[in-house]
Amino acid sequence: MACKYLEPSKGCVQPPATKSCSFSACTDGIFWPFVLLIILVIWVYSTVTNLIDMFLS
Repeated sequence: MACKYLEPSKGCVQPPATKSCSFSACTDGIFWPFVLLIILVIWVYSTVTNLIDMFLS
């Protein structure tokens, strides 16, 4: 609809029909420092929880 009525001067760009998904292509939008921070927080939480359980039992 936009190609015919709203923006008639611009040509429509069709996305490729099939795109292979290699590992690097599938991880393009990932913000890796955030992922590493989450892993670090989970690791610290599990360590602290294990220490608390060790001292309370």
